[in-house]
Amino acid sequence: CEAFSASALSHIGKVCAQLQILDICGSKYVDDECIEKLARGCPRLERLNLQWCVLVTDRSLVALASCRKLTSLSLHGNKNVTDSGMEALSKGCREMLVLDINGCIGMQNRTFEHIRSQYFPKLVELVVL
Repeated sequence: CEAFSASALSHIGKVCAQLQILDICGSKYVDDECIEKLARGCPRLERLNLQWCVLVTDRSLVALASCRKLTSLSLHGNKNVTDSGMEALSKGCREMLVLDINGCIGMQNRTFEHIRSQYFPKLVELVVL
């Protein structure tokens, strides 16, 4: 969904409060502001695919921490996500079961070591390669 627009995602955040699953893989226009609106408007979000959404940064992960029901998140190919973003996400998303961080080169080894033990204790699937 490469051409999925920022305004479309903002609209979803306004009118889809019951939304649980969203896949916007490859959306090159989706940025932190869009994700912040989505997180505010869709608190019941459970699964989110942000693969190759290259404008997404730690700011989005901070916003997604408010989605307490989030159990599955793909950040595959996102180079702008760092240790601090992952730590912020973990403070709110304690129910995370599936996490794809393949290609997230902004994270250090320290984060990978803490993902299961400290950040997401219920994690059953972690994709790093």
